[in-house]
Amino acid sequence: MQDGFGGYGYRGFMSGSPAPDGVPAPASTGRVSVHAGAGAQPGGTGVSRRRLLGAGTALGAGAVVAITGCGAPEAPLKRFGTDFTQAANYNQGRNYRHHGTIFNRGAEVKGIVIHWWGEPAGQTHQGIVDYLTSANSRSSSAHYVVSQSRVSQLVGLNDTAWHAGVYDVNAESIGIECRPEMDAATWRNVVSLVSKLHGAYGPLWLEPHKSFTDTTCPGVYSERIDDLKVIAAGSRTDIPQAPDYR
Repeated sequence: MQDGFGGYGYRGFMSGSPAPDGVPAPASTGRVSVHAGAGAQPGGTGVSRRRLLGAGTALGAGAVVAITGCGAPEAPLKRFGTDFTQAANYNQGRNYRHHGTIFNRGAEVKGIVIHWWGEPAGQTHQGIVDYLTSANSRSSSAHYVVSQSRVSQLVGLNDTAWHAGVYDVNAESIGIECRPEMDAATWRNVVSLVSKLHGAYGPLWLEPHKSFTDTTCPGVYSERIDDLKVIAAGSRTDIPQAPDYR
């Protein structure tokens, strides 16, 4: 099983986690990937991310990623080095226009939004990746998808993904889509990813998706948000605050 549309994507997984299909992990430490969910374009409102993802596996993979753009500083990506991975169809996604608009980052990365892909109902990591990198997912996207064995990056960190339901939040945040079971291995990968993002960008705010829109997302991960906030901030006392767009 491979990451990305058409089975040609790069494999992403964290150091210490089993590589997919028995492929040995490269010598570098950790693989980076991010999630994103229902998004909003400027002046628009978000759609139900959970509903879109729930239908995703039935719709199947298509041709492009829903969100694109460039504009954030390159330095964080250089610090990631070989830990920065991309799905094979990422460059196709960069050229995708939704309602005639290219969604450039337009702001420095300041935070992380945590999502899950819905109540456990048989959706697979690959099914979510295929859906979010398909033409069917024009109102929902993700930087990373995280499960117990893989971390798949779908949108570059210099690019905006539709995930928070509020455009201004999308413009300054990285979205992480998590396996809904929140098993121990998935949790370790989420923690490792958040830690690496902190290492690349410095102190970041971190919030659950439900902080910005009317949703129950990220479900069981809501119980561990305070733990993730400390990791994203790199401090137990000096924790950045997310913008209030509600």
